[in-house]
Amino acid sequence: RGQFVPGHRFKPGVVKLTKGYIQIEFICGAIVGLKGPGELRIESKDAATIFSGEVAAHVPDRARGFVLNAPSAAIVDLGTDFGVRIDKSGDAEVKVQKGEVELSLLGDDGSTLVSERIDDTKAVLVDRSLQKLTQKNLPSETFPQIQSFDEKPLAITDEYVASVLSAQPLIYWRFEGVDQHRFVNEAGSQWSASKQPIDQPSDSIRIADGHVRFSRSASPRFLTIDDGIPGLNERAYSIEFWMKPDDLTHATCVGIYPQNEPSAKLHLNVIEIATETFLIHEPGSVRFLHRNPPDRLTNLGTNVFSQGICIPYQWQHVVAVKNLDSIELYFNGELVRRVDVADANGAGIYRILVGQLKGGTTERQFSGAMDELAIYPRGLTAAEISLHYEMIARKK
Repeated sequence: RGQFVPGHRFKPGVVKLTKGYIQIEFICGAIVGLKGPGELRIESKDAATIFSGEVAAHVPDRARGFVLNAPSAAIVDLGTDFGVRIDKSGDAEVKVQKGEVELSLLGDDGSTLVSERIDDTKAVLVDRSLQKLTQKNLPSETFPQIQSFDEKPLAITDEYVASVLSAQPLIYWRFEGVDQHRFVNEAGSQWSASKQPIDQPSDSIRIADGHVRFSRSASPRFLTIDDGIPGLNERAYSIEFWMKPDDLTHATCVGIYPQNEPSAKLHLNVIEIATETFLIHEPGSVRFLHRNPPDRLTNLGTNVFSQGICIPYQWQHVVAVKNLDSIELYFNGELVRRVDVADANGAGIYRILVGQLKGGTTERQFSGAMDELAIYPRGLTAAEISLHYEMIARKK
């Protein structure tokens, strides 16, 4: 009951929609759009059942195997887009828009009676009374379609830029333009961001409307700096950025690692969307990890997780603060949590990696937009962080 809003978190259970249209993103990455009137039951992070109405489904490769059940039918996705409609008799009509699905007609005991692999040349009626699958002429336009998402850039003002610069950051990447795969540091001549490797396809990291957009790639791609930052962890510092993720897949936004670790195997800091870990947190929350010294075993470190989750396709403000004796995480202008750290400080020269966890693999690649990334050689105050958030939030 009630009105659904972006970011609403569903638990396993029945969703009844009397009218309109909603899109639900599953933790696995599948997106299901339900058109009302209709009834859908969320079974798990990678399965659902439609009882009535119409749905559209988009299942990327990483969510391959997503299962959509219907009365007496099971549709196992093989990486595709498809639509399902329950007709007046309760039979399911299935139309593949792109790719393939494995469609099964189920018996009363839930076991498979008939199955068929369906591609985008076919539409099929699951006939329960005749216990067979029948090909039909069902135009794609008669099924609901997954709707595109907001691509609006971040509403940056001159006031915001001036406020960041007045706080005297070491690094301020605005992603307004690129020169030979290099992004200008607005705070000084040192520590510009370079795209690595430079021969990566242009769509894996690209400038779009004044922000940087990352797409997942079959090979490593990230932003980094040529020269490390000396003594970063000898003092307090802050990492601030805006992000608009495409999904809730486990993904590293920003990592800080020792200069003598060329592939970033060990980290001082990791800021990421946390979904698949052995740690206790809500899937899709924002994580700030601090590990000093970084060469400890990787099962050690201090974490701060946000309460609640980030929202795909919406701009969100993240600030991680490392004080001399604590770490803090701010999300959308508010302090999430502060944790005391007894051994937070140490010497060393540190580099930055943006867009994935390590330099030599494709592990935890971030997909989405990022903007206004700044690193300060001090702890930002709660008032400064709130001000930065409100400057943008009131323009949305």
